[in-house]
Amino acid sequence: MTDASGTTTYSYDSMDRLTTKATPEGTLSYTYDAAGNLASMSSNHTNGVSATYSYDDLNRLTSVVDANLAGAGTTTYTYDTASNLGTVTYPNGIHTGFAYDQLNRVSTAVSQVAGYSYQRGPTGNLANVVELNGRTVNWTYDGINRLTSESISSDPTKNNGSVSYGLDPVGNRTSASASLNGIPSGNWSFNADDEVSSESYDANGNVIASGGKSFAYDSQNHLISMNGGAVQILYDGDGNRVAKSANGIVTRYLVDDLNPTGYAQVVEELSGAGVVERQYTYGLQRINQNQPINNTWTVSFYGYDGGGSVRQLTNAAGTVTDTYVYDAFGNSLQTGNQTPNVYLYRGEQFDSDLGLYYLRARYYNPITGRFMGRDPLGWNPLSTGSVHRYLYGLGDPVNGSDPSGASDTTVGNFPIPGDPAPTSPDYGPLRPTGAVE
Repeated sequence: MTDASGTTTYSYDSMDRLTTKATPEGTLSYTYDAAGNLASMSSNHTNGVSATYSYDDLNRLTSVVDANLAGAGTTTYTYDTASNLGTVTYPNGIHTGFAYDQLNRVSTAVSQVAGYSYQRGPTGNLANVVELNGRTVNWTYDGINRLTSESISSDPTKNNGSVSYGLDPVGNRTSASASLNGIPSGNWSFNADDEVSSESYDANGNVIASGGKSFAYDSQNHLISMNGGAVQILYDGDGNRVAKSANGIVTRYLVDDLNPTGYAQVVEELSGAGVVERQYTYGLQRINQNQPINNTWTVSFYGYDGGGSVRQLTNAAGTVTDTYVYDAFGNSLQTGNQTPNVYLYRGEQFDSDLGLYYLRARYYNPITGRFMGRDPLGWNPLSTGSVHRYLYGLGDPVNGSDPSGASDTTVGNFPIPGDPAPTSPDYGPLRPTGAVE
């Protein structure tokens, strides 16, 4: 495959399984077990990704070994009798256990450093969560399950408050009244195409001007630059983001699409010269990042809440080094973390230069709760909410998410290895599809 990023070549075994993927960013090699499950993944780079995978008799992922970690770099998974994810144990000793209701929806997720207990309303929507530190969040919805308010109390950092939303009949946010620090109040209007009146759009419905920033797109509606080229982004022929230039610094991304999460993921970030600057290991979700800090390779393990958002990083000793808090739409409610990390809300990549989340097919703006372009899959007649082509999570970011940028799914779901991306409803079941955090 030859594209704007260069030439990518592929090799396959006798069963037509991919064994090598040689890209301009690097080469990934794969092996498989007797059942056809992914057994290993490695790159050709020094300090690059190197992971091996094991499965049980039901082909559920049971362990991931990260060869880059000193000592026992093994993450393990167990399952209950209904095949819900039961436990996740990291190499640093952080152990998370899960409990479920009778409909196999997660009710608690508890580790040594964090915990989340969920309650649901009569329609099955999440009504509140009580965290281990006492922080409590409540949500309300309208008659067609769109988020109308969020309130936070008992926050240890005192960032308590609420935000309520006014919506028009199709779900556009017409008003917001907020008392939470960092969350703006305001009023908005829209045209017949559900475009925000204060923003500018191109003929394909992509946002080209918003919040004092300008954006440009290619013929495939990929966002390729901001502010006349101050930020430039490059994609491969599969639509994966493989390079970015910002403030004179080039970052390249080695992307894998065979990992157990079910989505294309960055396994290495490299300098413009091709030197690995950050490496990621994946199981049912992103397990850890490894990067040089003060000239020493340093691992950080990701801790998640029940919605898949990164809430803390722990070091090799299991000590919390960084914590994160968000509103329902992914706006950060906490600053001051020290460890470089770009994976935040819903475990997805936040581009601080753009101020947007990269969700593969599209970019998401947490301030507006909308995508920067129309849904590339168009209107889905099976979903009343998807008639709107800009809304994130069909207007309900608490119970819905969109990792692909093109298909709403339920938060907390992780795929069975080898299965397509999950779409099951009601925030679960967390089977080998698994986990919240």
